[in-house]
Amino acid sequence: MIRKIIKKIDFLKIITIISLIIVPFLFVALTVVKNNSDKFGEEFGIISYVMFFVYLFILLFGLFELIYKKRIFRNNLCRSYSFLFFALFYIFEVVGLVGFVYYDNNFKEWLITSSASSVNYKNLANYLYDSETINNILNEIDKDVDLSNDIENFDIEYETTIYTNEAEEQVLKHEEGELYKIVKINGTCIGSDYPYQGYMVIVYDVDHLKLAKSRGAGMTATSFGQTLDVIAKQSDAAVAINGGGFYDPGWRSNGGIPAGPMVIDGELVTNFRRGNHGGGLIGIDNDNKLVLKTITEDLDPTENMKYAVDFGPFLIVDGKNKFKNVKSYTWATSRTAIGQREDGTILFLVIEGGRAHTKGASYADLAAIFEKYGVVNAANLDGGTSTSLVENNKFVNVPWNGKKETHRGLPNAWIITK
Repeated sequence: MIRKIIKKIDFLKIITIISLIIVPFLFVALTVVKNNSDKFGEEFGIISYVMFFVYLFILLFGLFELIYKKRIFRNNLCRSYSFLFFALFYIFEVVGLVGFVYYDNNFKEWLITSSASSVNYKNLANYLYDSETINNILNEIDKDVDLSNDIENFDIEYETTIYTNEAEEQVLKHEEGELYKIVKINGTCIGSDYPYQGYMVIVYDVDHLKLAKSRGAGMTATSFGQTLDVIAKQSDAAVAINGGGFYDPGWRSNGGIPAGPMVIDGELVTNFRRGNHGGGLIGIDNDNKLVLKTITEDLDPTENMKYAVDFGPFLIVDGKNKFKNVKSYTWATSRTAIGQREDGTILFLVIEGGRAHTKGASYADLAAIFEKYGVVNAANLDGGTSTSLVENNKFVNVPWNGKKETHRGLPNAWIITK
């Protein structure tokens, strides 16, 4: 009985179909290994090459035998060639996708910068590309940016009262003694018809803007973050906005270990390994100016700085919109950003995302909004589920994790003290 069953089994068909399924995946694995030689090593690369070509030979041989000898669909040529067409289409689709990931520079830039600024997918680019490729792309984004002298060379004109447009009037017009104002904003993502909604927090008295630390934040495995409303309540803050990124071992998303340097009241509180967001140090100096600096080995993050976090990318530097030429739709999500006008006014953007009525914003959208409101320096802060805005200890926005409202633990927050 068993012998009869074995005789009826067409092993060539089975082997060919298995090879058809395996070959595209081996091609993907081979491409990943080839582009990450520093992670996998030479021996692993050789094994991948051998396995790929062995299965490719088996596949091509099997298809030839089955179709040429009419064993796959007997005398039905239509079915035979249809099978061949769909088999080749399946292979080319996978190969084309891999080619898109590795050889389309626009896609690589989008994926690397998006991955760097995401918490849940921050390591995705590291799995696909080697460190040299990632650093080259991030350095290319920053190559035209002067990150020190020019940023500090403008004079703050506190007495500006002439409004050049409606947007400027919306920002500057306020009651005497008013510390801040929160206004709703909305728009459409550049290059698409996707809507976004959010809030702009306008800080009039920068002396009341501070950086608050989660009580559990540190540089050990036991460190933990706190939700924004808790940080705000403990700091007796009128308003709180999420700040810098965090290192997330085990993908627990607890916000306990701030990425890069964190400066509070001029002191370096933590300095774990820095995040890789195409930006750098984002802080308020002793003259109440928003300062953006590349983080290097010899940088002293506390020099003339009151408060600072690590994130990015930088959006506007010395009045230059770094994303001015982006006209096509790019990845949009929940975003938080900080900017400063030449008159010294600090603006925060908190854009909600992940839902039908508000997809979120891209870097280009953030830069365009800031440019509209006269911002001369601006940078992206941590986003996604971290994007949060609290006033009087209550959430103003709805922090979204892609499925539901989620209040994430954070390492620090920008606060406006009462």
